[in-house]
Amino acid sequence: MGRCEPSGYCSFADLRCESGARYSRFASPPLAGRCTTVGGSEGGSSSTADDGFDTAFEDGSSSSASAVVDAGPPAVRTPVVPACGNGYLEDTEICDDGNLVDADGCNVDCVPSGTVRWTTLQQGDAGGNDYGFALALLPDGNIITAGRSAGDSGDAWFSRFDAVDGSLLRKWLNSTEQPEEARAVVIDDAANIYGAGWYRWADTSTRREDQLIGAYFDHAIEGGEPGGAVEQLWLHRADSPAHGDDRSYAAALRANRTQVVVFGKGGADTDIDSFVRGYPLGGPTPAWSSLAGIDARADEVRAGVVDADEHIYAAGVVTTNNNGRTDAWIGELGAPVGTSATWLWHARLGTATVDELAQAIAVADDDTLLVGGHVGLRAMWARFDRAGLELERWVDPGDQISEIHGIAVDGTGAFVTVGYVESLAHLEDITVTKYDVTGTRAWADRYDGDASGNDRARAVVVTEDDDVIVVGHAVTALGASDLWLRRYAP
Repeated sequence: MGRCEPSGYCSFADLRCESGARYSRFASPPLAGRCTTVGGSEGGSSSTADDGFDTAFEDGSSSSASAVVDAGPPAVRTPVVPACGNGYLEDTEICDDGNLVDADGCNVDCVPSGTVRWTTLQQGDAGGNDYGFALALLPDGNIITAGRSAGDSGDAWFSRFDAVDGSLLRKWLNSTEQPEEARAVVIDDAANIYGAGWYRWADTSTRREDQLIGAYFDHAIEGGEPGGAVEQLWLHRADSPAHGDDRSYAAALRANRTQVVVFGKGGADTDIDSFVRGYPLGGPTPAWSSLAGIDARADEVRAGVVDADEHIYAAGVVTTNNNGRTDAWIGELGAPVGTSATWLWHARLGTATVDELAQAIAVADDDTLLVGGHVGLRAMWARFDRAGLELERWVDPGDQISEIHGIAVDGTGAFVTVGYVESLAHLEDITVTKYDVTGTRAWADRYDGDASGNDRARAVVVTEDDDVIVVGHAVTALGASDLWLRRYAP
């Protein structure tokens, strides 16, 4: 408990001082961090931290024989225990800024904001390059990741990790005879796991890639047996009429918890359109579908989100008239009517001279939309209102190529972006950046793998206690890419 001293500065309890108190670091330089003097007079003798015989109490009295004794009624004498938030760095603390506020530089557990709690690198079973593209949290707080195992010819790959220490609990493949990739994962309240991505056909002359979505349940979670199997509940491959490159890049649960919405692209090379479908949680037949472009040229959805009021928002890329240049765009898909849904509005960033891409979207605490991607090969995030009006934009001012792949908002309204930046050696390093509610950078992390290669962060989630968990891929000392997973303090 703090108190004011005759000097005009505040002090906090410290049992190592003879007076029972020490000035905070905000006091004037001659006093900051020093023990207060016995009796409260700055002209008295100074007490040190190692006197060892004085005990402080909440009423400010002391057991020292030299303390001034009040002749009035005896006060209630409750010992003061040093604690995080008193402004003094104690033995078990890494930082202490004098308050109990998270994400202000020093958190409520006296751990600096952005501290790495753990990092995991995980290989697949088949060797080769393994990637993490998405993640979600189970009801018990543990982590499910989705990606691809064993490179371009591999399988859709899912893993379950312990959220406390990052240890691997389970991994499984959605293995078929053809290449697959999981790009998105969401989890319902019953711990059912929905993964979405794409499937490549063997004979690509007639039918090349299909949207892929599957539902799974891990019988070893939620109190099940440790060796319980992973059950595939259902699987569906969605093919557009043109039988072209159909892919899923994102997925989200509807707020009423009755459907999973899958976002991506469909169609032939000359007419690729945004492809969005809604599946009942019991699958496998879509309840509704939208294969409609926002433009006569090629467009696709790279990210999607459904808010608490059932509004469906998407972000992606569209080709322009200017020699194939691309614009980033966002839009709102109307509520499904029958088996279809149509776009209510869409808006472009429309930077005239450079390529753009939007591939991350989140609903902010102030009811705006946050979008991440790149503008002219520089990382970009922007804020829009719910009608598509751009309110704010940040573009990486650096000289190196950079990109944002994921964005998430925490319980305070702060947000986190993840992606990569190119190094001077023209290799990619993982970047994780947290911003406060005003868009001011709070902290950042950059990760360079153990070997020369490209490392990227792909997705981010925020826990109930506002910790940040990021998934991606990094090149290890063996020269192959592994799934990369890291947890940060708020």
